[in-house]
Formats: sequence, structure tokens, C-alpha cells
Amino acid sequence: MVVSRVVFISPLQAGGEEFLMMGWANDTPPPEGLDHMTAITFAVNWGRYGSLSSWSGGCALEEGIPTMSMIWNLVLANAQFDWDHILSNSDSFRPKK
Repeated sequence: MVVSRVVFISPLQAGGEEFLMMGWANDTPPPEGLDHMTAITFAVNWGRYGSLSSWSGGCALEEGIPTMSMIWNLVLANAQFDWDHILSNSDSFRPKK
């Protein structure tokens, strides 16, 4: 088993702070005739901000560039309204040029 410290650095609200990140990837080769992408999921604990985020999706080549297409959920421990604790959306991640 390999254990290492992996961090997520938010370019947004947390302004470059580092947060512990955990995740998994599954790259099982496909049976013949099926399309393939690497399945990925990861989560971040935003600590003192009182929230957790998780992303699930996959990575595939788009125009020769590895691109992660992910759905995310953000859970807030504290919110102004009872209906405003869970937010969902999607992101795409590509390497910086």
C-alpha cells in the first residue's frame, strides 16, 4: 500500500490554501469493442470553512488532451437556509499550457 499526502489547492474562495484530498481511479482495460475512459472520484475536506466537496467522473483524451469531465457536490455544514446545504454542478479539468 502506498500512502502519500495529496492536497487540493483552490484557485477560488480559499485563495491558494492547501486542503487534504483523497481519491481513487479505476483504469480497467475494456473488453473489445467498448469505449474507454479512466473512472475517477476524489473528495476534499475544506476544514475551517465547514464544507466537503466530492467529484466523480472520468478522464479521456479530447483533441489529444487529457480532460477530466466531473460532476461535483458541495455540502455546507452551515447555510442561511435549510435547502441551501447541498450544491451540485459540473467541471472540466485540463492541464495548464
